[in-house]
Amino acid sequence: METAQIDEMVSSLFTNDSLIESEYFKTLRRTQHLEPEKHLMLGVLKDAVESFLDNINARNGKRMRQFQSDEKWFFEENTPWTFSFETICGVLGLDPGYIRKGLRQREREESLQMLAKVHSALSFSENGEIRRMPLTRSYNVHQNRRINRRRRHARNAAESA
Repeated sequence: METAQIDEMVSSLFTNDSLIESEYFKTLRRTQHLEPEKHLMLGVLKDAVESFLDNINARNGKRMRQFQSDEKWFFEENTPWTFSFETICGVLGLDPGYIRKGLRQREREESLQMLAKVHSALSFSENGEIRRMPLTRSYNVHQNRRINRRRRHARNAAESA
């Protein structure tokens, strides 16, 4: 390289930059403000909806407590927390009333389905009395174990006699 070219390159390093301060800081800022925070809030909302729907038919225990906690989070109003339901909806541009209405509608539908299962499990005896049939698989498993235990005892008694 020629010495003239080297001198020109070195002198260009010490010249003033044509960028003004505001242009420089624009390059450092995010192009979409709060984008990661919005993704986090959307994840919180999605998780809460899934938890609400998964535990909607819970009748006792941990799942029922989780459902009550989810329900409280969705239906509390005027809470100032950063990750409250209303705040998240406001940041994401969603209508909290619309979501609440949808959750209540789903809760009613699930309750009606449960009532339909109970109704279909009812049967009438020969004298017209209502007789409740088992709803769960666990009842049938329990009944089968009891029957098998009786058979085993009868077999053991026959073998020892």
